[in-house]
Amino acid sequence: MSDELLIEWSQLGGRDPKPTPDVSVFADGRVRIGARLAGGETAWRTLSTSRLAALRRRLFEELRVMEIDGGALARDVQAAARRRRAEATAQAVPFTGAQMDSATTVIRATDGGRTREIRQHDLFASAEAYPELEALQRLRQAQLCLLELATSH
Repeated sequence: MSDELLIEWSQLGGRDPKPTPDVSVFADGRVRIGARLAGGETAWRTLSTSRLAALRRRLFEELRVMEIDGGALARDVQAAARRRRAEATAQAVPFTGAQMDSATTVIRATDGGRTREIRQHDLFASAEAYPELEALQRLRQAQLCLLELATSH
């Protein structure tokens, strides 16, 4: 049994300052589904070798999560929001920005001895508002991939 974490998804916000991760995938194929997505109690699953390989391929090769720079992504989202506000002011278009009570998505991935943690406030709304930000769309797809893993049987 390997405790080496492959990828983990958490939502920060609400009353719990350090919530249990929603989905944790370990290098040996074990998957821990947090209580929020597992009906109130933590659940464990084991991926087949082929399903684990497919997940690794999707996350690390196709979506390239290890290449997403959280700081650059935050700057890109802020710049896009400023442009959107300027356009909205000039054209009287309603602004659709992050909500104050939204959670912050945290994706932590490990590959080849390197670890990357990416945080994005209100990932869902940001990805909807700024489809032109490719790294943001990849991060959202990674989250959806993990959500599907947690909710499929």
